[in-house]
Amino acid sequence: SCIMAEIEAKLVQKEESLWRRGQVEIRRLQLEQQQVAASMSKLQERQSTLITENQKIRCALMEVTNKFEHVVRDMKKVLRVLPQRGVDATQILAAVAGEEGGLSPSPSVASTSASEVVGDEQPLPSEPTPGTATPGTEMWSVERSRLQATGLVLGEPP
Repeated sequence: SCIMAEIEAKLVQKEESLWRRGQVEIRRLQLEQQQVAASMSKLQERQSTLITENQKIRCALMEVTNKFEHVVRDMKKVLRVLPQRGVDATQILAAVAGEEGGLSPSPSVASTSASEVVGDEQPLPSEPTPGTATPGTEMWSVERSRLQATGLVLGEPP
């Protein structure tokens, strides 16, 4: 019976030792789980921020693209009218630049390239409703007035 008591005591010690080690391991795993959850939360917040930023950038890109398309349409109109009306290109530059000399009198590579492909382009889509302008397009009104003075009428800005 003395041997049984010793065996029983050793088993109790082993059981308590295993129980403590198990509790320590469980706490370690819980801590690790909390750290992973916090890291995931930060990553999800960052992803959300990046998605929002991406959407803003895409919207800005679409806006800029639409403005460029509008400028190209207007340039095509000007280039179509030039031979028909006999308007000198320097008159258009003077009207657009105004007295302040806002534009360079020499055409850019992009504008001369655009004029070379005018004949290959498709007809223009329908124009926006006149009189509807978005904020920040006040300069268009001034430029449009200058072009109208030369007999060239352009569409509204995007």
